[in-house]
Amino acid sequence: MLSYEIALPPDGSPPVLLLPHADAAPLPSIRLDDAAELRLRLLDVGRGPFAGRAGYLRPVDSSPFGDLAATRFCTDVAGACTLRPWPGEWYVFAEDDAGFVFDRCTLARGRNELELAMQPYAHCRGVLMGPDGPLAGAALQLVRSTTGKLDEKRQLLATLARLPEERLRKRVRTDALGRFDIPFVPIDGVTRTLALALAGRGVSREFALDAATELLIELR
Repeated sequence: MLSYEIALPPDGSPPVLLLPHADAAPLPSIRLDDAAELRLRLLDVGRGPFAGRAGYLRPVDSSPFGDLAATRFCTDVAGACTLRPWPGEWYVFAEDDAGFVFDRCTLARGRNELELAMQPYAHCRGVLMGPDGPLAGAALQLVRSTTGKLDEKRQLLATLARLPEERLRKRVRTDALGRFDIPFVPIDGVTRTLALALAGRGVSREFALDAATELLIELR
């Protein structure tokens, strides 16, 4: 017996019929008039509007929808947008160069209003030293990223944060005093190990991102 699934785009556009699959029993029908309406407003780390930026809305239970589960949205000049997802549990994620927001929310049928504020990244700071003093112009290298046992929420955050963190790390260089400042999303159970590389001079010892103390890193 073949069962069919439909995905309901949160923007209110027509439902998408997914490929059929074999199943022991048909899926329950979905009433299209049961959608929620979400008026979402995001604030940046300075508590101003997170204007003209993109974010993602993803159901907590995404298994029936696969890659179609995550929906990209864009905010207006007030940092707001209106979406029409189905009622239930959802994750909201957005980021920029200063911070990020990641939250779980419950949406009921009908009108819902939600305001979320971005939180600043954690920062790993330190100084790169050579035999003759501070070293400028060194770039970051990600050596490895390891994860312990993560619950569903932290696993999703680790996945969503990977590309923004890569973008931010590529911009990091030690300054004239050898100082570096690495922004990152703190996730319990995730350890990123990095090194600093200076062209023609070598690579530093490895270190883990840590916002608690300022690091003194030496070139090998």
